[in-house]
Amino acid sequence: MSTLPKILLVDDEKGVRESMKELLEEDYCVINADSGEAAVEVMKKTRPDLIILDVKLPGVDGIKTLQIIKNIDSSIPVIMLSVVNTISTITKLFKLGAYDYFDKPFSIYELKKSIKGAIDYGMRSKKCENYDVPAEIELFIKKSADDMLKDKVGLKHALERFDSEYVDLISRKCINEHSKN
Repeated sequence: MSTLPKILLVDDEKGVRESMKELLEEDYCVINADSGEAAVEVMKKTRPDLIILDVKLPGVDGIKTLQIIKNIDSSIPVIMLSVVNTISTITKLFKLGAYDYFDKPFSIYELKKSIKGAIDYGMRSKKCENYDVPAEIELFIKKSADDMLKDKVGLKHALERFDSEYVDLISRKCINEHSKN
């Protein structure tokens, strides 16, 4: 049994799945699915640490698949990939809970950084899933989301700021709560 973090990679293009698997399999256990329907079934069985999901899929598209995934387990981070890069589509993806978004073609270096961040975030989320978010953090999250939706360039800055200022705070509070028990 592999102790590597599990990534579910969902793309209808076999070449994309194979090349991405080859790029990632040294550090991750990569599981492939070629459709939204297959992704949901694999997700239910394997509970991956991260899902990388193409927006344009035949049948159930990536947007609907993202909705289904988040309804089943909102703690699994999902990175979206697509050649469709309209502001309305990207906005919708983030509103539905996507962790990150990349235009195809993308920088594998940037994707790997996002994968690491998403898996770390997902692990922290699972450890603290019963932790109540203080009102000040909830307000910051809402403000950051509004800022991100206004300007795609601000997305990276808002996520970095959120991660540095508040995710660590939540993690420390969660660890303190657990150490008391």
